[in-house]
Amino acid sequence: MKKTFAVFLSVFILLAGCAKKPDNSKNGTVDLYFLNADGNSMVVETVSVPDGTDDKLSFALEKLLEGPKDALHKKVLPDGVSYNSITLEDGIATIDLSSEFNIGSNVEQLWSRYTLINTACSIAGVEKALLLVDGNTINSLSTGLPLTAMGKEDIITDNSQVTKDKVVLTLYFSDDNAMRLVPEVRHVALKEGEKMSTLIVSELLKGPVNSALLPTIDPEVKVLSTETKDEVCFVNFSSEFVSKAAVSSTGEMLAIYSIVNSLCELDEVKKVQILSEGKKIEGYGQMDLSEPFEKNESLIR
Repeated sequence: MKKTFAVFLSVFILLAGCAKKPDNSKNGTVDLYFLNADGNSMVVETVSVPDGTDDKLSFALEKLLEGPKDALHKKVLPDGVSYNSITLEDGIATIDLSSEFNIGSNVEQLWSRYTLINTACSIAGVEKALLLVDGNTINSLSTGLPLTAMGKEDIITDNSQVTKDKVVLTLYFSDDNAMRLVPEVRHVALKEGEKMSTLIVSELLKGPVNSALLPTIDPEVKVLSTETKDEVCFVNFSSEFVSKAAVSSTGEMLAIYSIVNSLCELDEVKKVQILSEGKKIEGYGQMDLSEPFEKNESLIR
């Protein structure tokens, strides 16, 4: 993720009510979480804490915003983000961030949350972290529900930790009005030898996890194969893709671009050619599918 403007820190520790300051009894080092060079797994940098540091948690979060020392590591917290306040009560660190925290793609936002939570929970006395933006809760990118306080074990239990065998997919489904496409982030195990393009379409056919979203393709449709050549992904569906097509022009468009936009999240895919039983589709309602389609961002809500 490219950085275009400087990070400004504004950390205010709230001491009102029964909120307690972070545990500062052990000042040696803190662990900061960044991403590896490939951007698909978290790595740790251990930083020494200066003698006399009064607030180890704030120190760690400031260092996290500064970015990694290792040139092969990546920071995903957006430039310009700051902390409005940090409190620690009963092992839960409540971190209120500025609105810039929501900048970036869904994958970047997920990694921002994960690296921040893991860094905070590495401090003695911090068991979980509750992230807020300008005093408001933030929602899960997969379910749309408000996020509660999370610890390291919650990320792993929720299958959110991305490893070499697990990938983050951004899939596009219909909104509840069947008018626009809405992205849904999903964490899926990648089997040995499985193509990413096949996995994306297979997950798309399962429909959305978020109950506020609608599927775009009939559940009887099967993906027969996928293959990418010269930045064009060829997706071959069973005959049900045509026979079970949406009955409205808007539904047809959402079905096509849910596939196209989802596959174009892959760096190697710029266009998508949709096939049925190995043949090009000319008549798909009012749409002609005989030529490849490019991503259509105007349909995304």
